[in-house]
Amino acid sequence: MKQRINFLMICIITIGLGLSSSGCKKFLNVQSISALSGNNFFKTPKDYEAYISGIYDQFRTYTMVNTMFFVASGDFRAGPYVSVSGRLDRDYLTNLPNNNMNAVIKDRVWASQLRGITDWTSFFHIIASCNIMLDNLQKSGNLLDEASRTQYTGEAVFMRNLCYFF
Repeated sequence: MKQRINFLMICIITIGLGLSSSGCKKFLNVQSISALSGNNFFKTPKDYEAYISGIYDQFRTYTMVNTMFFVASGDFRAGPYVSVSGRLDRDYLTNLPNNNMNAVIKDRVWASQLRGITDWTSFFHIIASCNIMLDNLQKSGNLLDEASRTQYTGEAVFMRNLCYFF
């Protein structure tokens, strides 16, 4: 009986070790048909063009869609506007040039449009995208000619610096 239990234990241990040591590399390295990972995206020059276009799209979305971030952080804050006395819906014209951000984001009329002016998360997403682009441009080897590599590097550095500026 004891021999049977020992034999059974050895079989269980052997099967357990066999199953745990065998890999499933084919299962883990499945090629996605609907999304690209960072490892298999930058394969053609068109991939670089698509990626930089995506960065521009992110910037446009974060600054002009459903928000007045770009306008409010540029011209309004430079101070060329004067408040219209007696107009309650124009307080932002005084608050933005005076850098009174608490009043801006609590403004009952413009709060939904101007609240994002204190949220920098979107810009850090763009900065991360630019850093990924720059990293992959260095790894591109002979995939891109020197003019394209210089162009994409310039565009990525510009967009990254523009996001740091805001």
